[in-house]
Amino acid sequence: SGDVVHLKASVAPDGGIDVLRLAYRINEAPYEATAAVSDDAPSADDVERANDGVYAAAHARAVQRACTETDAPVCECGLFAGSTPTPGQVVVSHAPVEASGLLRPDAFDLPLARAVRVVPRAATCVGRLVASPSLRRAYFCDEALGFDVGPLNAFASPIARDVDPRAFADLAYLTATAVLRRVDFAGGADPAAVPEACSLDVAATGVADALLYWWRLGYDGESVSTRPDLDGGGPLSHWRCAACVLRPGLSVSAGDTARLACAVRFGCLEVLSAEVLSSE
Repeated sequence: SGDVVHLKASVAPDGGIDVLRLAYRINEAPYEATAAVSDDAPSADDVERANDGVYAAAHARAVQRACTETDAPVCECGLFAGSTPTPGQVVVSHAPVEASGLLRPDAFDLPLARAVRVVPRAATCVGRLVASPSLRRAYFCDEALGFDVGPLNAFASPIARDVDPRAFADLAYLTATAVLRRVDFAGGADPAAVPEACSLDVAATGVADALLYWWRLGYDGESVSTRPDLDGGGPLSHWRCAACVLRPGLSVSAGDTARLACAVRFGCLEVLSAEVLSSE
């Protein structure tokens, strides 16, 4: 009782990422680090933070390049928005994807009339058809406590957010990863709401219960995936997946082609129609 604890914060580079370090002391004792640095394998949280650092670094490089090429100041929107308005022509910097896996509600609400560059300008939605009865039941249920609740499904939303594929033991991938939809934030929300067709090659026979999807953010010549673990086996990130639950499910066989019509509306990918082109 009566001791005084002092805290000191500093930022130091660590593998190309700026890391916040904390130190403390009690009364007038020397400062000590809050955690010792070890050479052990990084934890899952460390891997996620490192990957988010890759995203942050790619975003910062693109913004800096845009400012240098256009000689315009930055106007932060969405997640990065500040309280000070930026007049005149600007480089618009925004974070279009929520941690939930959906686009932010204001992803298209940008000052385009003053924008000389938008960073990132576009994002590509990619995904796979999956079989997972437990995922489907989380959003559509026909029976509960012995009662038929099927009619209530008419009011259920097929949009699933915060989906972690590892949480569903019965989840199986039926198709390879395919490009579902590309959105251009410099073009506004209306073009993204127009349905476009996409095709997915079926690799396994089953009933597709949902379309699992994530995003690739376009930064000039490089692309940053919100789910690199599903995009070539990279590390985890802080982003989850989103999904569009299909009702009824779509029966597919290996070798078939699933053809979907997709649109992006209110931050969500919507499947407006689905058909299967048989290989036979």
